[in-house]
Amino acid sequence: MRFLLPYCGARIELVIDCSVPFQEYIEDCEVCCRPIVLAVSVSDDESISEESMSITPQFPRGYTGEGEVKGQDDAFRGWVTEDGASGYPAVRGRHH
Repeated sequence: MRFLLPYCGARIELVIDCSVPFQEYIEDCEVCCRPIVLAVSVSDDESISEESMSITPQFPRGYTGEGEVKGQDDAFRGWVTEDGASGYPAVRGRHH
């Protein structure tokens, strides 16, 4: 089946196992590598309709709906400085 991806708008093709009535899994976009959630319901005759599928971004806060991705706020709270003026002095042997 072919899908239009929510983050970058690329079209990809995925193979769906129709022997499983309901599937939900996370797949990384082949183009932008962002995670998407794919949910598929298979009918008794092992067919799939567009209404029985959903493909959504795993992290919807960063998705605008127009193909644009906005990064989440940075959690970094301060800078390491050599003289320690920032409150975060550099320390020998510690990874910064």
